[in-house]
Amino acid sequence: MQVIVYEIEGKQVVMALNLDCGLTINEIAEKDVPSGVEYTIMDSEDVSIEATTDQKLSALDTEYESQFTALAQAYSTAIMAGDTTTAASIQTDYTDLKAQYQTALEAINSGE
Repeated sequence: MQVIVYEIEGKQVVMALNLDCGLTINEIAEKDVPSGVEYTIMDSEDVSIEATTDQKLSALDTEYESQFTALAQAYSTAIMAGDTTTAASIQTDYTDLKAQYQTALEAINSGE
């Protein structure tokens, strides 16, 4: 399937097409792509869609947030119960999780 690809404000736009409308792909592009914006017509299999750094960072935060929250709650419960052994174990788990998060954060920021 062919698609129309163009860029607006640094973001890639990919238009999937319904060619049953009676217009050619070029006519659709001329009608729907903003005036003055260059576009390309290509096969959809050739389009690579890469998440932005902000999207990757947001996904990373979402992935780890619940884990940090669960550890904080478990730690509070252990401390309130006077269970220092469990609290120490949770602290170790927190340190390990924070290191994993930091490694993933650095990979995203360095473009890996």
